[in-house]
Amino acid sequence: SYKVLRSAGGLPAVQVGTSATLAYADTSALPGTLYTYTVKGVGGAGTGDGAASASQTGWRALTAPTGVKASDGTSTSSVTVSWMASTGASGYRVLRAVGGGAAAEIGTTASGTLSFNDTTVDPGTIATYTVRAIGGPGTGDSVSSVGESGYRALAAPTGTSASDGAGTGPVVI
Repeated sequence: SYKVLRSAGGLPAVQVGTSATLAYADTSALPGTLYTYTVKGVGGAGTGDGAASASQTGWRALTAPTGVKASDGTSTSSVTVSWMASTGASGYRVLRAVGGGAAAEIGTTASGTLSFNDTTVDPGTIATYTVRAIGGPGTGDSVSSVGESGYRALAAPTGTSASDGAGTGPVVI
């Protein structure tokens, strides 16, 4: 059989499992954490284990954020985008697509921040927002969340005036 050893963050390797086959599924790995793995062959009774194999790195992918919401015209200054946390995320990337175009990153947040205010979208424009969880050093981002549409309200017109009895015709605004 084989002993599977794992380390992370410069800590010593510890055994995380054994396998009688040439594969092992590390279900205890935390999403978004980079691990270094080695394997040792287990000797027969009275013999020692073999030397550790060359190391390999691997990580468990992050799940996409869920529960993405985007405000619908509740503000003239921004669209508020919010979502639920993804286990292991070190932060989040917020992406926006307008008019069927490709989604582009418009900002990032820290791991504990689960909302973002988009102040750059044009008022009255419906945009679709997605969010990706950012993995730890050496790992990748999650896939994008399900998209949610939102828009920034139009500001009230200013400088409104009306004609003031200047004639018998209609009032001109």
